[in-house]
Amino acid sequence: VHTALSPAVQSNQGLPEGCSLSVAGMVLIDWAFHVYLSALTPSVHAFSYVDNISEAGHVTMEVVSAFFSTLCFFQLWGLTLDFGKTYFWSTPAHNRALLRLLGLSLRSDALELGGSMTFEASKRNRQLRARGGQLQPKWERLKRSMAPRAQKYQILPLAFWSAAL
Repeated sequence: VHTALSPAVQSNQGLPEGCSLSVAGMVLIDWAFHVYLSALTPSVHAFSYVDNISEAGHVTMEVVSAFFSTLCFFQLWGLTLDFGKTYFWSTPAHNRALLRLLGLSLRSDALELGGSMTFEASKRNRQLRARGGQLQPKWERLKRSMAPRAQKYQILPLAFWSAAL
């Protein structure tokens, strides 16, 4: 808008980022999504937080139906779904085979809103280990720093643990 750092983008749909009214708009879209999905697939539970949507149900094909209903809802609003972050999981192996047959992406674990989630019996922490590995350049800079040891300890929760977890 007036103090934008980039050229203006023309649009006739969507909500402007940074506008305080866009929060109210997202709440209304989120509410409409839940009403829409509960009317089309009442047995599937939808959970949403800002732009993070999860759907859970007991019958695989009902969850698949809810997914396609979600795609339709997004198209109605001119929104897009990030397929790179879209995945499915089912406990029974025959349901996972059905999801694969439909060409849907399956994951046994994922990072959801910063937390590591595992969808099967085995515990996985590979994503948290990968995040820890990305801290190596920071550790090197901290090691070379001339700051007193007490200051180095103080920076750990702020710069390291928040990035790792």
